[in-house]
Amino acid sequence: MMKNIIQAKLNEVLAKVSNEEAEYTLESYKKLKSALSSRVVSEKLKISEAMLVEFEEALKQYFQYKDDKFKSRISCFRLSLWLETICKNLGILFSLDESISNEEIAIKQVRALELIIRDVVNENLGGKENVFLKLQELFKQDIVEKWLKSADDTGVLSGTTFSELSAIFLDKNIFKSIEEIVDTSQLKLSKSSRDSLRYILEDIRLIRNSIAHNKKISSIQIEALNEYYRAIANLIKESKSNRINPDSYLDLDKVKMEEFISGLKEDNKVISGNIESIKKTVETININIDKGFSEISEKNEKIHEELKSKWISKKFLVLYTIIFTLLGVIIVAYNSFSNRKINTKIQLSWLSEKASYKFQELEKLSIQTDNFKGDFFINSSGIIDLTGIPSENLNKPIVLSFQNSKLYQLDTPLIIRDGIIPMRISIKNIDRVNFIIRDLNTGEPVNEASIQFSGIQLTTDAFGKASATIPPNKLSRFIDIEVMGKGYKYYKLNDVLVNSQTPIEILLEK
Repeated sequence: MMKNIIQAKLNEVLAKVSNEEAEYTLESYKKLKSALSSRVVSEKLKISEAMLVEFEEALKQYFQYKDDKFKSRISCFRLSLWLETICKNLGILFSLDESISNEEIAIKQVRALELIIRDVVNENLGGKENVFLKLQELFKQDIVEKWLKSADDTGVLSGTTFSELSAIFLDKNIFKSIEEIVDTSQLKLSKSSRDSLRYILEDIRLIRNSIAHNKKISSIQIEALNEYYRAIANLIKESKSNRINPDSYLDLDKVKMEEFISGLKEDNKVISGNIESIKKTVETININIDKGFSEISEKNEKIHEELKSKWISKKFLVLYTIIFTLLGVIIVAYNSFSNRKINTKIQLSWLSEKASYKFQELEKLSIQTDNFKGDFFINSSGIIDLTGIPSENLNKPIVLSFQNSKLYQLDTPLIIRDGIIPMRISIKNIDRVNFIIRDLNTGEPVNEASIQFSGIQLTTDAFGKASATIPPNKLSRFIDIEVMGKGYKYYKLNDVLVNSQTPIEILLEK
């Protein structure tokens, strides 16, 4: 019954595009789009071209799985959600006779799905504290701090938008814990398990936005969400990598539900670089290449049909075939070129000249990106030659590990294919100096003693203590110290090693 309603509404919607009533299939839709262009079709449906691509994916999944007992319901609901949006734009009524769940349960399911995703990420990254450290590796510091400011006491992930949380969840290192299960589940509607789940999470995001705007959720949205929740909850239950009980997240009283709704904000999916480290340039190229192959195939088929209909000689058919074969070869070659191994350089520099070692003293270090770890040598100029790094690490953050544990990196740049990547490094525990000044004979603290070093002047307190934070331009491994106290001899000490963890103790003689 549901399939008959969907097919009838699809026919009605596409009739608005073609001005012809017909029983539409995926093939007839492709021919319609080929004759009109994506721009015209999207304009007639009153959606953007980007939305048209998503609609077409739902259409493809519907026709591919509409007779599959295992996957048909989810593919039907996916297309129904898009038909509902388009029908609203065109002023067409659309509803399904499904009414299993209700709005209150739907809101609980939205919250439960968000908490489930957070806990899957937490478990796979070793707990909340490790999640925070991992996010600091993957993202810029200001992004993580923004999440932390928006977070509650459940952890940093509560400060992310739903789009950001979904992208982190779909990161291949985290997603692998449930990937095998998704492969054999009713959620696998696309070639890639991650893409399949991405489409589902995008549907959930849009329903979540309706709740954020205090809009009444439609029966189609409620039933789609109910189907999505059951499928994802079953996945988590079957996963041996997680110890999460999805049912426990549905326990939400009215007060907490109102708090959840009032705290919801619209997630417009404008991530503004917040998850730039998770985006994959190579994957984007491959998607475009797949799209290019599809378009070439469609055009090739159309040209062949025209040639046959006009009885043009076989020589021209061969010529066109050769041309499009060459185009295919070029695209494959470009794909291979894009996936070649990365060879680039890192140029190290010190935050402060005085706070530095000679680069030849450092010898070698370990470098880690998303899917690569290796040891490299540093030359006397601070240059590291990176060679043979797999292409999937392109645009991934670089993490350095020095043999000298006192060293740390200040920048976390992304790896590029060619060129020189600048990185600043510094030495730990030299950004602050602590002093204790005592009497040589009695050991008593010396009050109001004057301390000078590196252009900085301090005065001790009643306990003989003084401390200062060293600005970056004055950082140094060694400092020269001058101390003067009332009634005490002038004291000077050169080349004192700085260590913020250990106070510098000086004894003054009267």
